[in-house]
Amino acid sequence: MTERNRTTSSRIVRLSLAVSVVVCALVALPAVGSAAPSKADIDAAKQKLATLNDRQSLLDEQYNQAQAALSRTQSRLGAAQAAERSAQAQARRAHRALGTRLKAAYEGAGSQIGLLLGSGTLGDFSDRLEYIGQIASGDRAVLTQSRVAGRRARWAGQALARAVRQKQAALSVVQGKRAALQHSVADQQALISRLQQELKHAQFLAAMRAAQLAAARAPAPGTTSPAAPAAGSRPLPPPPPPNLTGAAAAIAAARSVLGVPYVYAGASPQAGFDCSGLSMWAWAHAGVSLPHSAALQYASLPHVDRSQLQPGDLVFFYSPIHHVGIYIGGGQMIHAPHTGTVVQVAAVYWEYFAGAARP
Repeated sequence: MTERNRTTSSRIVRLSLAVSVVVCALVALPAVGSAAPSKADIDAAKQKLATLNDRQSLLDEQYNQAQAALSRTQSRLGAAQAAERSAQAQARRAHRALGTRLKAAYEGAGSQIGLLLGSGTLGDFSDRLEYIGQIASGDRAVLTQSRVAGRRARWAGQALARAVRQKQAALSVVQGKRAALQHSVADQQALISRLQQELKHAQFLAAMRAAQLAAARAPAPGTTSPAAPAAGSRPLPPPPPPNLTGAAAAIAAARSVLGVPYVYAGASPQAGFDCSGLSMWAWAHAGVSLPHSAALQYASLPHVDRSQLQPGDLVFFYSPIHHVGIYIGGGQMIHAPHTGTVVQVAAVYWEYFAGAARP
């Protein structure tokens, strides 16, 4: 065999081996073809997930407000029930006292007649008769007032009990909606994961095809695969400016729980945090008591103009308000975004900014 024939035969063997490798890889992996998702498909799925997370954040806020309203109503119900028991006890005491007076009046009828007959004049007789009548009338009035008070307290208790049932039903509705939304969030996250895997698979197949063409066209044996460019990491946010106010304690507390998972209705490092649970817990370290609700926090605090923001101020988002973060300066905040995330430092959502308040 001549040298030229050997060279031609060697190239044919190398090409056959390259084609065999690619074919084996294509057979081993599931085909994607034209059904492969694009980056735009994944971006659209992520946008839908963001919308679902925003709806879930709104439901979290509604749950916190419903829970606060239920607690207030249950507290008033307890007071009304206590008032009813007190009024009923007073009515029973008045009833017993009236019975005792009537018995005494019956047994001492002679003395009352003697009291009347002992009057010296008709006017004196009339005064003594009126006095005896006033005693009996006063006893009946006390009994009547006690019974009326008891009825009013019972009616108030019944009305509040109805309100408690209604608020509990509203709470159950919110919980049911949130559970359904959580399933949607989980499904959307699974869809994004699947699309990303399919896109990676399609990119791998394209790389294999490119390798096949390169092997077929190569004048010499051996191919090299280009290294994938390393993704650049985002720089850490700048540190907040020095804070010498009482807000330093709240910011330090919030920083101490960075990385703690977001948990629906959570308000402690052990249980996790939602957005208003984090701001409530952090400001408690500065001696400030806040309600567990973003909207209620905004309503209960002095408002601050955006141009006057200071570290430690609370920043609120969306309409109606259902998210809150702790401003730390430099356009940054600490917040608990939504399910599947953790307490983190992030840029303030200026596009959704609804207002600020200072504890």
